[in-house]
Amino acid sequence: MNTIFVSGSGRHAKRRSALSIRLAAACGVLLLARLCSAQALGLITFIYPTYGATIPTTTPTLQWEPYPGTDHYVVSVVDSSVNPFVGVFGPVSTPNTQITVSPALQSGHGYLCYVNAYNVNGEYIAYQNPVEGFNFQVYVPPALSISKMHVGNFTRGQAGATYTITVSNAATAGPTSYPVTVTETAPAGLSLVAMAGTGWTCSAPAAPTCTRSDVLAAGASYPAITATVNVATTASSPQVNGATVQVFGSANATTTDSTTILATQTITFGALSNQAFGTAPFTVSATASSGLAVSFNSQTTSVCTVSGATVTLVSVGTCTIQATQAGNATYAAATPVNQSFQVTQGTQTIAFGALSTTAFGSAPFTVSATASSGLPVSFSSQTTSVCTVAGANVTLVAAGTCTIQATQAGNANYAAATPVNQSFQVTQGAQTITFGCSPLSGPSLVGTAYSASCTVSGGTQPYNWSIVSGSLPAGLSLSATTGGSIAVSGTPTLAGTYAYSVKVTDSSTPTALSTSQAYSGTIQPTALLFICSSWQRGRQRHAHSRRHLRLLR
Repeated sequence: MNTIFVSGSGRHAKRRSALSIRLAAACGVLLLARLCSAQALGLITFIYPTYGATIPTTTPTLQWEPYPGTDHYVVSVVDSSVNPFVGVFGPVSTPNTQITVSPALQSGHGYLCYVNAYNVNGEYIAYQNPVEGFNFQVYVPPALSISKMHVGNFTRGQAGATYTITVSNAATAGPTSYPVTVTETAPAGLSLVAMAGTGWTCSAPAAPTCTRSDVLAAGASYPAITATVNVATTASSPQVNGATVQVFGSANATTTDSTTILATQTITFGALSNQAFGTAPFTVSATASSGLAVSFNSQTTSVCTVSGATVTLVSVGTCTIQATQAGNATYAAATPVNQSFQVTQGTQTIAFGALSTTAFGSAPFTVSATASSGLPVSFSSQTTSVCTVAGANVTLVAAGTCTIQATQAGNANYAAATPVNQSFQVTQGAQTITFGCSPLSGPSLVGTAYSASCTVSGGTQPYNWSIVSGSLPAGLSLSATTGGSIAVSGTPTLAGTYAYSVKVTDSSTPTALSTSQAYSGTIQPTALLFICSSWQRGRQRHAHSRRHLRLLR
């Protein structure tokens, strides 16, 4: 097919090749009817991009000079890097003299742009110059950046300290098309040991580089590189470590990472002696080579606790105290140092005071004692024939020496205490003797037989009886009987009144016990009235008076 193009300065006829015809058809730029017409067509001059230029953006804004009499423009872009050509933009109609290409073009490809001008009647009046399409290249270079970081501070003499290096591409940049190389720059105080990262080929320590050739897309990052270094024992602080990334088409990017290098320190913490449980809280001490203060803590809080530098024992077992020094801006933390010692069973003593002599017959009483451990004390009798113990209550059984023993059996923390004995005398109880007479037998009358029995309680036999005042009625006598009693018996021979006292004395030593009773009464001529004891006087007098009256009747 033949196509005729007419320039703005005169007619120009040209026969296009079949390839140009296919390009025009793909873009839909010209209508065959208008291409075949003999109308003179003008030329549109491009402002951006310039012909054959390489532009650094995938979304260029195409711009041209306005063509007189134009109502609108029709714009198309084709990719000329492929065969056959592929339309990637348009045709798009716009009244403006610029338009932004979207979607994005591909970096590294060549493109042809077609711009046709139409008047208000829709007549085709101008086209781009050159006629075969405005040619430009798209190449957006990568924009690589590099970062480097570490965690914490490093210490003089430290081996295997690490840095993390990351290479990234800017979100608006083009992808990489060439190998990417990272170079580590270690300062004098650091020596490079190794470099490694997924997908990277590294040569360290022979050479401080890592390389890779895969494409790094815009906005993406490569897997990180780990750079391992050893810190010199004389390294100053800080150490500034650097790294550089380079790739063709992009400026080199460099980064640095400043690292604080701390001096080392050690703790001197001497051995601790074994301690018996119950020992008072005590202090421990340690020093750091840095001169900084050392802190302490218990690793066995069920056995011992620490407050400041004071250790308190809690139970029997192994106590482990740890000394630490956390470091500061100049010194790294010291390696903790532990010291252990045994907490053995504690000893205890019993305080058991002397016991007073107690008379037999005294009521049960309690004893008390304390153990230095604070544990309860138990009691037992060592002389059960004299005294017994139940809990802390002592009961006297007989006169003699009573020995009470106080004990404390101990527990997991305290050994048993040495028993403590306390003895006291149980003396004889104070004794009394009493006696009284049984009711009279027979009337108190002259000539009538009479007898009364008087018994004694208390004291120590044998007993001695005597009339200590007055005298018995005539015809009566006092005589001892078996069992320590006496009998008043006989037949009164003389009427009249009488009064006498009877005394009884026991055989207690060194001082005998005695008591006496007074008696009085009247012997009737025909009946005898005898009062045996003062406590019977009123009742028996009344009874015998009635008997006497009956006899007189």
